[in-house]
Amino acid sequence: LPYVGVAALASSVVVQDDGTWLLYFYTWDDPTWPVAESAIGVATATSPFGPWAALPDPILTPGEAGEWDALAVRTPSVLQTADGFVMFYSGHQRGTASIGQAFSEDGLNWTKFDDDTTIEAPYRQSDPIFQGSGVGWDSRNVYQPRVRQTDAGLVMLYTAAMQVRGSTLRQSHGLAYSADGTAWVRSETAAFSPRDVNSAGQNIWFTDLLFAEDTYYLYLELGVGNQTEIYVATFDETVFLD
Repeated sequence: LPYVGVAALASSVVVQDDGTWLLYFYTWDDPTWPVAESAIGVATATSPFGPWAALPDPILTPGEAGEWDALAVRTPSVLQTADGFVMFYSGHQRGTASIGQAFSEDGLNWTKFDDDTTIEAPYRQSDPIFQGSGVGWDSRNVYQPRVRQTDAGLVMLYTAAMQVRGSTLRQSHGLAYSADGTAWVRSETAAFSPRDVNSAGQNIWFTDLLFAEDTYYLYLELGVGNQTEIYVATFDETVFLD
């Protein structure tokens, strides 16, 4: 694809009622991640085995200079709802990261969430729906949302770090709950960190969240030395009631 630089990473998938698969991915423009520019694209197929056909242009792009997501939009997590589609994504400016929201009727054409009361940069064009708390373990940067629909509402797994670049990110991973997808209540403490999973763990890279039969299944890619390993953790539905 003409807008893909050095990589395109699969991030989320939706299977429509007619059997069409929508695969959402994000790009890296050059090897200097995480400061590289990035956009979000989509490919379609009639089965998970393909053949896959990607739209020729990205479906979500960074904001203009000075906006909160001016550098990159990444890691889309897409849900299909009764009203269409909703996407949660990471928005990056240099050195900072927040989580945004976008909407679509068909899963292909998207509009970012925009609070009409914020008319100055960095929120002139659109607005994040989840940011660092300002205090403690997730005080500064939050990114890589993984959102799932449950009977009680939406649950989001997210990554938090004081910095979003460098070899030692010191990540933690939190949970948040929302009834409408825009206003979120976060857990008071981190759900886990790399060393909770493996004493030699350094960074958790890609994550995914599955909710089935009142249980959450968390899949994670853990950096250990110069390689990565895949782990799974579980927790029950009452996590937000405690």
